[in-house]
Amino acid sequence: MMAYDKERLNDILKELKKEELKEFQWHLKNHHGCITTSDMEDADQLTTVDKMVACFGPEEAVKITVGILEKIHRKDLVEQLENKHKPGSTSESSKASLFDDKEISLRLKNKLKQDYKQILIDTLSERIQSFNYGYSERKNRPSGVKIDDGSKDLGLNAIQS
Repeated sequence: MMAYDKERLNDILKELKKEELKEFQWHLKNHHGCITTSDMEDADQLTTVDKMVACFGPEEAVKITVGILEKIHRKDLVEQLENKHKPGSTSESSKASLFDDKEISLRLKNKLKQDYKQILIDTLSERIQSFNYGYSERKNRPSGVKIDDGSKDLGLNAIQS
């Protein structure tokens, strides 16, 4: 998504009253896993747009925005966004398929973080299961130490079973 389209999303969210923006953000964090409560805490419309584009990509961010605007009964803004987002509606439409380097790197960074986190969780889970399984089988348990009670010198008579 180009900065131009990002600005259009921002312009649409600027039209929302404070309560409407909060409701918009509520729908984002409750219906889309990539957006968390902490992401939306004290977030203005700029932060909201940046997070949406980073998480969902340009086209999906517009679709999600349209869906949420319909839920909060702002069809006037849906129409504005759809008119502004139509291909060929601006002189910059020829550049619509290009992405900003910053946006691409943010999306990649978020995707890599999610993947890495999942790998760490999976690896840790496998190690815990391995550890528990290894000691749950009798043959793999560490052997105990028996002490021959007949002698007073325990060091010489302790044997490993």
